[in-house]
Amino acid sequence: MDKSKQYPTDMYSTLVKKSNDGIIIIQDEAIIFANPKFREILDIHPKNLRE
Repeated sequence: MDKSKQYPTDMYSTLVKKSNDGIIIIQDEAIIFANPKFREILDIHPKNLRE
């Protein structure tokens, strides 16, 4: 991947993973991604998220 495109992707990924706010992505009425803070808040194990 072009470095100019990779940097923003890495930056946003780090921002989401280290956020003090719970962040989720829902697709077809299922949580497909939850950042560590959201999983901590609701005590969700990553393996319980749909792949």
